[in-house]
Amino acid sequence: MRFSPLPCILGLLAAVTSPAQTQTSVSHRTEFSASVNRFALPEGNTVMVRSRLSHQFGRWWGGAVAVGWASITNHNQTSFGQPADVRRLFYRNYRTVGFSLVAKPLQHRRHQLDVYGGITLLGRKSIDVDSLTYTYGFGQDITYVATARVENSNRPVPHVGAAYAFRLSPRWSLGAEATWYFAGKANTPSTLGLRVAYRFNLRADSLGMNPVPFDRLRAGVRVAGAFSTENGYNPLTDRYRLRGSYGLYAELPLSLTWWLRGEILYAQKGYRSDEVRMGNTGYFATFGNYNFLEFPLLFRHEVADRWSLLAGPHISFLLGGRAEVGNEKNPLASSLTAGGVNVGVLYKISDRFGADARYSRDLLVLSGGRSPAFHVIQVGLNAMLR
Repeated sequence: MRFSPLPCILGLLAAVTSPAQTQTSVSHRTEFSASVNRFALPEGNTVMVRSRLSHQFGRWWGGAVAVGWASITNHNQTSFGQPADVRRLFYRNYRTVGFSLVAKPLQHRRHQLDVYGGITLLGRKSIDVDSLTYTYGFGQDITYVATARVENSNRPVPHVGAAYAFRLSPRWSLGAEATWYFAGKANTPSTLGLRVAYRFNLRADSLGMNPVPFDRLRAGVRVAGAFSTENGYNPLTDRYRLRGSYGLYAELPLSLTWWLRGEILYAQKGYRSDEVRMGNTGYFATFGNYNFLEFPLLFRHEVADRWSLLAGPHISFLLGGRAEVGNEKNPLASSLTAGGVNVGVLYKISDRFGADARYSRDLLVLSGGRSPAFHVIQVGLNAMLR
């Protein structure tokens, strides 16, 4: 009887490769990740926080949407040799919304490599000292008035990147990622950092996406305390304001662990900054109260007994408010519409009551010119009515 090694080799290859194929083609194709990155800029290095939602459409490719936030400043520079040195002060706030095609050349039971490229909407708010004007005084008592220059820009730029993931389990992974943004004129900001990812399945059959009878619709009220301030928070001068958020919600079950949740909220947001003087240079105190009609649309996913994750977009419409600069009234925009994202966690206290904590951030001011955009930290109580 002759021995042939070919069946043994084929069997060994099948045993090695089948777990990886099962993991990627049958199991969890959708992934949510969060990362903390070193953001290298021409002005220096800072930290970017980024989240990404991706889906694997085919065996070797997929798509992704990612959002990120970063800021850099040198406002801690409080002593200067000459008055003109004040012009070195600057502040930069960056926000990114990226759309990528993803290639997956390596898919193993424990290892995964993604290579991606696409377009990023790169937004930047910059504040610089534009000029110093002599007002009065002599010798050491000369007083200057500093004039700030504020610029806002939004433009699309191409990007490429790569991400490696080591799978701790079929759902959780830990890894690293790097991204390069080609902003032109030899300006190529880049990020490098660590990421954690959670994989899940969004196939219609696994979610049970059959028509849901409306008698399974849940509705209730939500009351929350909200700590809010403007985007581009400066810890030296800005302060969070305690406001409120009140309204109604409705939930529609999509499967045993997924719900679609819509809300109508009366959302109060605001900001406050202290008056700051650095030598003979000063910044006026500012204050603002804004009232919005807000519509979040959230997905709720139960990840453990009584615990759920929340994520989704929102759109806000200004109802009214007031703002002050240096104790003088500052007129509001005639209309202000903003869009953003919400992420959070919900704990089910009982069948009727739950508590949640959320982070909400405006990403785009759709109308209202230079009106402020906000980020809000909320702690709320939910009470089900039906």
